[in-house]
Amino acid sequence: MNYKTGCGDEPRPRFIPATLAPQLRTVTTPLKIKSEARTKYHASVITEYVDIDTGEIVSAAEAKKHKGFWPEIHVSERSLQRQAAVASLRKEVRDFALFVLQFTNQRRGITPGVSILTRWYAKLHNRQAQHIRRYLPKLMEAGILAGESLLGPLFQSAGKHLTAKAHLSKDSIAALRLLTLAIKQQQPSCIQSPQWLANVETRMNQLLDRIMERVRATKGICKDWASAYQCDE
Repeated sequence: MNYKTGCGDEPRPRFIPATLAPQLRTVTTPLKIKSEARTKYHASVITEYVDIDTGEIVSAAEAKKHKGFWPEIHVSERSLQRQAAVASLRKEVRDFALFVLQFTNQRRGITPGVSILTRWYAKLHNRQAQHIRRYLPKLMEAGILAGESLLGPLFQSAGKHLTAKAHLSKDSIAALRLLTLAIKQQQPSCIQSPQWLANVETRMNQLLDRIMERVRATKGICKDWASAYQCDE
């Protein structure tokens, strides 16, 4: 049976949490608690659910046997696991990893790919790109990267409701983000190259054109340029 929320066609789970209890939870990917990596920690675990089809309260074990069961997501646990993965890297590799993660898209990866990000990072810090590329195996080992433009499962983000136009804007947004970082760090090598500046200007103009097109399509419903591109028609 499909369950609706009453706010469109989005389905809702058949089983709703009813009872929580503190238990010792075991995870395969370590998480960081009080500067210590752990695979076991005390957490509030759902022990009983309400079946909204019958109204009865069932145990977690029983609820998980049904096809209509939606597994719970431990959001704080995932955040702690990400912190542990990043913290496991030495400082210079960790700084590069944090830079890469600023370019996360909602297609489970990064925009642009890591080859371009390596060159960008090298320019920002006046270093050779070949030296930065030596960090990539460490990011793979830590589960941060899984490919040229794909993040590891722990760091992936998916946006199924985003339009194709929204995905196309990611390159322009990434160029603008790099320009902002360059200005903050005042690195001439990044912002004084005529060709590089021309590329950034082109991408920014493309992004602004898309934003204005979106504003016109929504008839002014979106009030500011930052949200205009994400506003639904």
